[in-house]
Amino acid sequence: MHLSIVAVGSRGDVQPYPALGLGLKSASYQVQFCADQIFEGLVTATGLNFTPVTAAPVNMMQQKLSRVGNLLKLIGQILQGEHGVEKALSMI
Repeated sequence: MHLSIVAVGSRGDVQPYPALGLGLKSASYQVQFCADQIFEGLVTATGLNFTPVTAAPVNMMQQKLSRVGNLLKLIGQILQGEHGVEKALSMI
């Protein structure tokens, strides 16, 4: 029987599931593990088949953190007088 495990989230969310996959594999299931690309090594080290999931929450979180970092940088520039408030608002 074929079975897919889909795990999304941070490492703490994904890490328990390869053990489940190994147990299922030892019970004669064919297991396919799907997760964010950054967890490929964690999964393949157990011998399970891996398929990356696109648009995973980890990537989205990184993009949001990047935007927050840009906003904080802009606020710092405003406070230092490098940009007027109107110009800064046009950059957002």
